[in-house]
Amino acid sequence: MTPYLFLFTIGPVQSFIAQARKTRDLFASSAILGEIIEAAMRKAKELNGEIVVPNYDLQAKPNRFLAKISPDDIQKIGEEIEAASQAQWVEISLDAFTKAGVCNLPQANGFDEKTTRKINCEKLSQIIPTETEKQIQNHLEIYWAAVELNDDYKEKHDELQKLLGAIKNTRQFTQIKEPAGRKCSLDGERNALFYHPASDKNSETDIRKEMKRKFIQPNAQYLYKSELKVGEALSAVSLVKRFYAKGEKFPSTARIALFNVIDEIEKSAEGKTFQSLFKISLDKLDEQLYYEENITEAYFKKNGYDKQLENISEIKAQQAKIQKTFGKQMTKYYAILVFDGDNMGKIWSGEGLKDYKDLLSFQKKLAELLGKFAEEAQKCLTPSRGKTVYAGGDDFLGFVNLNSLFEVMKVLRKRYIALVDAPIKKAFPDFSGSLTFTAGVAIAHYKEPLSLVLGEARAAEKAAKDAFKDDGKDAFALSVLKHSGEVRRCLFKWQSGSDYLTDKFSQIVEQLKDKQNGFSNTFIKNIDREFRPLMDDDKKFTEDDMVETELKRLLIRSAMSPNKELRKKAVTELCPVIRQLYRNSDMIDIENFFSALHICDFIKREIAE
Repeated sequence: MTPYLFLFTIGPVQSFIAQARKTRDLFASSAILGEIIEAAMRKAKELNGEIVVPNYDLQAKPNRFLAKISPDDIQKIGEEIEAASQAQWVEISLDAFTKAGVCNLPQANGFDEKTTRKINCEKLSQIIPTETEKQIQNHLEIYWAAVELNDDYKEKHDELQKLLGAIKNTRQFTQIKEPAGRKCSLDGERNALFYHPASDKNSETDIRKEMKRKFIQPNAQYLYKSELKVGEALSAVSLVKRFYAKGEKFPSTARIALFNVIDEIEKSAEGKTFQSLFKISLDKLDEQLYYEENITEAYFKKNGYDKQLENISEIKAQQAKIQKTFGKQMTKYYAILVFDGDNMGKIWSGEGLKDYKDLLSFQKKLAELLGKFAEEAQKCLTPSRGKTVYAGGDDFLGFVNLNSLFEVMKVLRKRYIALVDAPIKKAFPDFSGSLTFTAGVAIAHYKEPLSLVLGEARAAEKAAKDAFKDDGKDAFALSVLKHSGEVRRCLFKWQSGSDYLTDKFSQIVEQLKDKQNGFSNTFIKNIDREFRPLMDDDKKFTEDDMVETELKRLLIRSAMSPNKELRKKAVTELCPVIRQLYRNSDMIDIENFFSALHICDFIKREIAE
């Protein structure tokens, strides 16, 4: 049998993941795609295929895989693998519908047993509204391509990539004809088929009148489920996300913001009394209630705490006790961290290899190393640091507590170099490339729309890649989305010489936090005020000596210690740290330097104890 090189991919990816209102939606999107691609890979292995990329044992799998297959009929093999992925999606959907209570039919495996490849939609078609089946069946975008292998693996690999790219560019899709109606609260694309009415005390007539006012189609199901907020309307695809079984325990943004102190709060006498007032289990308590701003009648009614309204005064008093004990540690901000390997398309194609005959073994080794790194990256975010959404080896998405941000960033970058870059160069001494990644970080208030925060993190990552594309990328970008609407962003390379610039951010934040021997933020305000008018049209400033001289003077004036010698020592230590950020802003502009200092000041205010 003729061997083939087979490339398979599923989508949508970015839009599917980004369409989220809750952290569990975000996690579920990634996990669902992982389950689907795993089913496709499993089917390829059953058909005697050899998975080349990624590492099959990788827990979080990317949305594509490359395999070597020797079939009698490559078209049939491709169709069977495609059917297996579609079947897995149907199975996941049926499981979620059963959990949501809209499908009380026995679980199916998704296959027609007679053909072992056609999807069995009998149970899916019985769910009301009937549009549910169409929305589920037309969700996945599946593409695959195969080429016959010969002695030139590199040539065939590149041909396969171009072939799949051409297929994807055709953008084939099935048009779904849906009646006019309200669109889904999550995706904004499909009709809302499931709705949470305002009150469970309304009559059937009242509920239908409410749905008509909200422009929800007449045959939509209404659900009284805590997973849906009052007034929230979801499509079938979004309902699968929300009721995905493995996503129910993913922490909220409020909990992530409180990760550094949440265990202490819940174990304290104040926390236990507070929780008991709601008469629900601890894992069902909304962490937003630990913040004073949410102990209101409006919030309670909107989020299903009607029974607790009679105790709201007592709850408010107990929250005040928590605030008094833990308030200085209770930040309302968290971070989303994303990263993506630099130039991975070129690297997977063998750029940097002296001999392309090594490409296949190089790809297998790199997949193995990325798998090992992914396991380490998954462990990096401990319960006090944050929570990983996915770690796919050369890409990553996770939530990080603000207190641990710079530590987590540095650890991930160092482990990537130690576990991927160094070993691949050792295994292939003639490889002239470098394995690095560029990260984007968005810091936001826990109430900021999740899709907006994720979008900013990805935009920050792209900005860093674009800014340093002529210098190997290998950078990071920090963005702060203030609750007021103001956005600040700065971009830096990971290292200046052997120094990690994330350490410089940490040192500045620590000095701003130290009220006895540290510094007030007046030097940041003054250096911005003094030098901003002197920028040229390109936001550059060429008088480096002037900036550094004035910086030292301003630091002396903002030093907090009453002891002259301690002030002098503090200035001597902090001045070169800030100078390093200034000098590493040369590739961007002086505005980048100002933003870096303001971001440090912002983080200090949020995590100051």
